[in-house]
Amino acid sequence: MNSQTKTPLLDALRDRTNQPHSPFYAPGHKGGRGISGSLVELLGAQVFRSDLPELPELDNLFNPEGVIAEAQNLAAEAFGAEHTWFLANGSTCGIIAAIVATCGSGNKIILPRNIHSSAISGLILSGAIPIFVNPEYNPDWDIANCITPESLAAALKQHPDAKAVMVVYPTYHGVCGDLRAIAQITHQYNIPLLVDEAHGAHFNFHPNLPEPALSAGVI
Repeated sequence: MNSQTKTPLLDALRDRTNQPHSPFYAPGHKGGRGISGSLVELLGAQVFRSDLPELPELDNLFNPEGVIAEAQNLAAEAFGAEHTWFLANGSTCGIIAAIVATCGSGNKIILPRNIHSSAISGLILSGAIPIFVNPEYNPDWDIANCITPESLAAALKQHPDAKAVMVVYPTYHGVCGDLRAIAQITHQYNIPLLVDEAHGAHFNFHPNLPEPALSAGVI
């Protein structure tokens, strides 16, 4: 087991930032020397010194073999996952990748009507056909909650040829549905349950928080 106190990627970035050198590579601001004074005043100079590309010491996100690979292994251990892949620019590319990996052109995927807009991009890129399920509505708060196990069961009964199910857990208002029941229903059809858990990445780190998706039997 790895030590969760290690920070391999941060350590490598710090070492490279503090190493004197001439940056004949992108980005064009050259360690902050080409940044306007107003930006330096707003953000400080140090952040630009640390704005570095995929130098040999910093590994390669698309084929990690060094510090990124080590950091991903530590993250997987912390989350209780078999593998962890770091994403750039939020969870969007991960959601798209999950849909493209499970659904091809003409395949059905069941998802809630309040799914994140990135899933719509995944539908377009994969050619998958969405089967939308309306989530529960909370009239007191005027917000959409999660889909219910009953509504999912009805959708799968009507579309047993669906290739995957995707849910949002928690919703963007912080509401968690009965994910364990949703997982059990989904797996009765031998298809994967994809979870947009972008707002619940912290669930595994305190027992009083909702159950993480991985612990709820999601695969």
